[in-house]
Formats: sequence, C-alpha cells, structure tokens
Amino acid sequence: MVLGLVLKTDYKPDMGEIQEIEQQRQLKQAFDDWCDKTYSDYAKIARFYWHNLKEYRPVNEGDAFHLLYVDAVHRLETVNYILDILLKGTQEEKTALYKDLNRLEVKAG
Repeated sequence: MVLGLVLKTDYKPDMGEIQEIEQQRQLKQAFDDWCDKTYSDYAKIARFYWHNLKEYRPVNEGDAFHLLYVDAVHRLETVNYILDILLKGTQEEKTALYKDLNRLEVKAG
C-alpha cells in the first residue's frame, strides 16, 4: 500500500452500465449530426429565399408581385426561426423542433 491507496484486482466493470453510457453517447452524437445537417439544409433554403427576395422584388410601385417573391416573403421568417433554434436554442427547443419537423415529414410522406 503506497500513499494509502489500495489496488483491487477483483474489480469487474458493470457491462450494462458501460453499454448504457455508450448508447447515450451514440444517441447524442446522432442528434448533434441531425442538428448540423438540418442547419446546413435550412441555410441553403434561406439563401434561396434571400436570392428570390432580391431577384424578384417589384421594381416599380405598381408592378405585380412575382410568385417566387411572395413565397420568399412568406417562408423566410420561418426558415430563419428554425436556423435560430438550431444555432442558439436550448436542448429542449432543439428536441421540440426535431419532433415537429419529423411529424411534418411523416404527414407529407
């Protein structure tokens, strides 16, 4: 015994606990990967809408609104909201967003 420390040679790690920790780590990694991919996808969508806002905005006051301009006006705020949650949101907000977006995918699919 050195410095009051005892080395136990009969220690057996709890494999169930180790597997649970590994499963939690994998779930967190998968969720983080989903957040990164979703952010990238929505950033591309935001760039598309931003381009449409600039490209198709009415030049003169009496000009008709182009459909792509109107679509961008309606959707860009929602896309920016999703990007804000993915970038600065709490874990609970991101989890709620994940559930909402997956629910919408199931309905659309």
